[in-house]
Amino acid sequence: METINEKYDLKIEVLTPLSIGAGVEKDWVRGVDFVVNKGKIYKLNLKKIAKEGVNIDRMTSFFASKNEQGIINLITEPKLEKVSDFVMPLPADSPNDIKAFIKNQLTGKPILAGSSLKGAIRSILFDYLRDRERDEKQVFGSSVKGDEFMRFIKISDAEFDGTFLVNTKIFNLQKKGNWIGGWKHGGRDTGDTFSPKGFNTIYECLKPMQCGFASIMLSLSQFDKICNHSYQQEKRGILNNDLFKVINNHTKEYLKKEKAFFEEYSADKTNLIVDSINNLLNLIPSDNSYCILKMSAGSGFHSITGDWQFEDYSRTGVWDFGRNQGKQKYKSRKIAVYGEHFDLMGFVKLTAISEEEKEKERLAREAIARSKQKLNANREMNKND
Repeated sequence: METINEKYDLKIEVLTPLSIGAGVEKDWVRGVDFVVNKGKIYKLNLKKIAKEGVNIDRMTSFFASKNEQGIINLITEPKLEKVSDFVMPLPADSPNDIKAFIKNQLTGKPILAGSSLKGAIRSILFDYLRDRERDEKQVFGSSVKGDEFMRFIKISDAEFDGTFLVNTKIFNLQKKGNWIGGWKHGGRDTGDTFSPKGFNTIYECLKPMQCGFASIMLSLSQFDKICNHSYQQEKRGILNNDLFKVINNHTKEYLKKEKAFFEEYSADKTNLIVDSINNLLNLIPSDNSYCILKMSAGSGFHSITGDWQFEDYSRTGVWDFGRNQGKQKYKSRKIAVYGEHFDLMGFVKLTAISEEEKEKERLAREAIARSKQKLNANREMNKND
């Protein structure tokens, strides 16, 4: 029987904070989904609240008015942790809802959706294949005709162990005679000095150094049967063995242009952003044994579009129509701020691994999880003694 798919197992390592949104309706609302007490976020669980005998009618009225202090007083501080799904440090105060990460509905664990990974790869492949073509159908083919290139690449979801909360700030250009860099602290307030608060948003993210596993399937034989347009040979090469090389070359050029942007418009803390970019550049392997890819929240215009419109990010021109008329194009960046790190969001490392390596990694992760469970159980016993 003819083999349709070539399957590869992928190890996905998070390099900078990564957020994949669960949708606005899932975002955490302060005074409803969570409360903040003494610098910590308590993600509330209604079933646990009811089990503790808290007056639900009064609780509902506090939820309706987002009366955070009323909720804390009603539950009482000693019970807060007992009625919460988890407790996390608050990275910075923010008036905005916390952007929730998409979860596996069965396990409750965060997942990196295969569709998100595929979307990021699609943008890069369009840039690589397009030459001077702007029409995606001319480059990728048509779903109506059944020869759309990306249908021959399938990527599974990857599950991760947990998340953490990251503060994000907008780095923005402001006009003071010339365009200069600064940090956005309000709708019309861009300042030279960094502050963690003001026009900031907190994201639930995968943490750097976390790992997950996915599979990528390439339908080579089906591709050869159906596709016969002018890009076929280049596409066959991508499906065979060039995918990591294409991604790395794109990422390298993208990072160089981002580095030049922050050096051109340097401001408070941009040296830390440049350091982070240099670290990512140094990770890109010359032999393409793995690849570095940017994806998901915080990707920005240049990453989402496949980065084919501008050779220089510091000279993107100005809008000549609409409400932004006269303003410089694509002049803001979303920066993840945690500890001393100032990172561009959403970089991951993809490595093809064997079944044996995947099983070894799985066993190691399970051993770590058991150790954590044992440690937490011992802590609970010590609390009760």
